[in-house]
Amino acid sequence: MKVLGIGGYDWLTGGIVTAIGVFVVARSVTYQVGSASHMGPGYFPLVSGILVIIFGLAIIFVEGRRAVEGVNVQPQFRALVFISLGLASFAALIERAGLVPAVMATTILCCLANKSIRPPTAVALAVVAAALASAIFVWGLRMPMDLIEWG
Repeated sequence: MKVLGIGGYDWLTGGIVTAIGVFVVARSVTYQVGSASHMGPGYFPLVSGILVIIFGLAIIFVEGRRAVEGVNVQPQFRALVFISLGLASFAALIERAGLVPAVMATTILCCLANKSIRPPTAVALAVVAAALASAIFVWGLRMPMDLIEWG
């Protein structure tokens, strides 16, 4: 039996994403926004928040309207745990250990959320992600951060 309508998880997921976007937009307008040619400190959060709102609404109205074959969808607690640990590890390591260890730890922990990713693949992804993050943020954007904190 096919059911066409907005599923419960899609409402919840889309609602959370939309609420985060609304929060970001509300906070960004407290800063000077500026214009596209002269961006103020609130410009990027404002545009990002609007995009997050659009994505949240798309989750609700596009993904949620797909035909669902009476499948009992279970929450993926493994993914929730490992992705949360990955984000927490980045926050804990970025200043203490540097960009490269923080990105590598985050990538490996997030890879553990998916059972089909093998350890060599996770390590390869971590190395590539760390190299890209270093190239973009340290060398490309010249952000003042250590690649590896030695002490």
